[in-house]
Amino acid sequence: MYQGRVFIGDTDGRFYCVDAATGKELWNFDTGGEIDSSPNFHGNNVIFGSRDYNVYCLDVAAGKPAWKFESDYEVRCFCSPARRPMLMWAVATKNCMSSI
Repeated sequence: MYQGRVFIGDTDGRFYCVDAATGKELWNFDTGGEIDSSPNFHGNNVIFGSRDYNVYCLDVAAGKPAWKFESDYEVRCFCSPARRPMLMWAVATKNCMSSI
C-alpha cells in the first residue's frame, strides 16, 4: 500500500491500482506479460517487472508510463525490485541481475 492505494500485478498481464478505502479500481496498465514482482516506489512512481521482458515505472496517480527498461530475458522478480539512490536492480531469468 502506498499513498492510500493498493498496487497489484496479476498473471493476466495487468497492473492494478485500487483505492484502499473503497476497493474501487482507479486504473490498470497492460504489460502483455505475467507480473510476478511486487512493486517498489520512488516519489510519485511505482516500479515493477513483467514477464514481457520489461521493468516499468508508472505515475502513481494516473498509471501513465514514466519509463520502461527492456531486458534480454523475462523479468521474474518474486520480490520488489531493489532500489538505491540513482540505481535499480531487477532479476531476470537465466539467473541474471540487471542494473537500471
